[in-house]
Amino acid sequence: MSIQLMTRLRVIDNSVTTIGDPIAKCVHVYKRKHARVGDYIKVAVGGKLHHAMVVTTKHSNAPSLVTPPKFDVNSCVLLNPKLEPLGTRIHGPIPSMLRKFGPRTAKICAIATKFL
Repeated sequence: MSIQLMTRLRVIDNSVTTIGDPIAKCVHVYKRKHARVGDYIKVAVGGKLHHAMVVTTKHSNAPSLVTPPKFDVNSCVLLNPKLEPLGTRIHGPIPSMLRKFGPRTAKICAIATKFL
């Protein structure tokens, strides 16, 4: 499947410079057992808990109508408690299907520079 408990993810925004550790570990998945692209999760980064949104996965399990690209790593963007991005830039590509999720991903898409 995609992202489940204890899955390691790479943080791809520039908030890593203040936190220090680019690897996050999933400690909670909201609303289902496995998280897909665009889902909210809770991660532990450097001993602290943060909200995050999954932006890329190694395995795509989206509906058959929209097939997102497969990536080499699982990655996420860290969010504050108001679910706004902590960083100001995203390093690396994100799938263009995030634009279709509407206002909950608008700020993440605004700070991204590469789409696939």
